[in-house]
Amino acid sequence: MASLSTLAMPSFIYKFYPYYNDNLKPSKNDMLAWALVVSLVGFAAVTILGVAFQDLVFKKYSENSPLFVTYYYWVFPMGLGLTLFNILEAFAWNLHKSVFTSFLKEVEWRLLVTIIIVLFFSILFPILTYLLSYTLLLTWA
Repeated sequence: MASLSTLAMPSFIYKFYPYYNDNLKPSKNDMLAWALVVSLVGFAAVTILGVAFQDLVFKKYSENSPLFVTYYYWVFPMGLGLTLFNILEAFAWNLHKSVFTSFLKEVEWRLLVTIIIVLFFSILFPILTYLLSYTLLLTWA
C-alpha cells in the first residue's frame, strides 16, 4: 500500500534532487512539498480503492485471517505512516542524513516495537491498545 501510494516520489527525489539543489536557492526548493502532496493524493486514491473493494478483501481473507478483516481499517493509518516515512527518508538521504534515517528505521523503530510487544504479552495492553500504539508508532516514529 505504501509503495503504491507514493506514486514513485522517492525515485523522483533521488533523480531530480541534484538538479533542484544546483539550480534553486534552498528557499525556492519546493521538491519536498510536491512529493508530499502527490504522495498524499496517491494515498487518498489507494484508500478510496481500499474502501470501495473492502467486500472483495473481506471475502478473500475472512476464512484464513479473521483478525485482518476485523481490524481492516487500521491498515490505512499504518499505510499513511509508511508513505510519509518513505518520502522523508528519500529526502533525508539526499541531504546526506542517511545515518539518521537508518537509525530511525533499524534501531529506534525496532526498540519501540519491542516495548509495545512486551507490554502486549505482559497483559498490560489489550489488542486494541496494541494496534493503536503500533499505528501511532508507524505514523509518528
